[in-house]
Amino acid sequence: MIRDKMEPLEKHVGTLHELVGSLEGERSSMTASQVAALDRVKLKSELLHVFTNNKKNMLEGDWRKNRSMLRAKAEGIAKRAQALRQSARGLKDS
Repeated sequence: MIRDKMEPLEKHVGTLHELVGSLEGERSSMTASQVAALDRVKLKSELLHVFTNNKKNMLEGDWRKNRSMLRAKAEGIAKRAQALRQSARGLKDS
C-alpha cells in the first residue's frame, strides 16, 4: 500500500520540478518579488525531491518497521507538493 503511493508521489514531485523549471526561462521578465517567490518555490521543490528520495530509500529497507511514519511522511509530501504547484502556477499566471 505504501509503495503504491510512492510512485504517484514521485511523479507528482517530478511534475512540480518540471513546472518550476519552465518558469526559469521567464525569470528575465519577472518583477523582483516574482523572482524572489520563484526562488522560494524552487528551493521548496528541491527539498520535496530530497524528502521523496529519502522516503523511497526507507521503503527499500525494512519498511514494515516504519509503516505509519512512512505513510504520514508521504501524505505530508503530497500536500506540500500540491501547495507548491499552486504557488508556481500563480507565478506563471501573474
